[in-house]
Amino acid sequence: MDRYTADLRQVNNLNIKLLTLRPVTAAPPKPLGSFEKASLNAALSLGKSLDPRLALMAETVGVGEKPPAVTILRPTKPPSGLVVSKSSDLTAALGVGGAGFALFGSLASAGVYGSTTREIGVYVTIGIGLFLPAVGASGGLEMTFIFGTPADFRGPYLSAGVGVSVGPVAGIGASLLFTPGPPVTLMGYSLTFTANTPSVLPVTVVLEATDTKTPATLRF
Repeated sequence: MDRYTADLRQVNNLNIKLLTLRPVTAAPPKPLGSFEKASLNAALSLGKSLDPRLALMAETVGVGEKPPAVTILRPTKPPSGLVVSKSSDLTAALGVGGAGFALFGSLASAGVYGSTTREIGVYVTIGIGLFLPAVGASGGLEMTFIFGTPADFRGPYLSAGVGVSVGPVAGIGASLLFTPGPPVTLMGYSLTFTANTPSVLPVTVVLEATDTKTPATLRF
């Protein structure tokens, strides 16, 4: 990844009145040593040679090893009560996740991340959600982009998004990610590519509250 650009100018039209929770703090990450670094790079190189689809994981970690140029086009006037992250850093994460729901449900994901702060590591996310109107389960690939550092990636998040069926069991989704306020802060977005249980309705509205931990990290 040589360059990353995010256009947030349409955030002017966002309604964020319901996105207000008490923030919490997260424990600092545990540094990885040179052995873990060598093992991670070797595993990523091997996976990339065995299956081109695993190149996404190498690209994600590469954000920390060779930071890309980052451009974020922020809205000129965000809605009242909402601020957009002012960080010039980018943290990209790639993982696998799943959810089970009957309107309300639980979810979890885990994977790797890379940051322009020259850090890479692993993360685990758990949470609960409201899925309207849907009953079933889903699982698949999740890509996340945070306009900030790994410290910003950790901790509680609120997300609001939609999932769309693109086949009998396949689906794609997109969500905006917020840190709890006040003030509520737009920190990034996530994209999902999943396999789902069959659903009568093609579109699902998803509201989630999650907590992300980064149990280990490596600084270059």
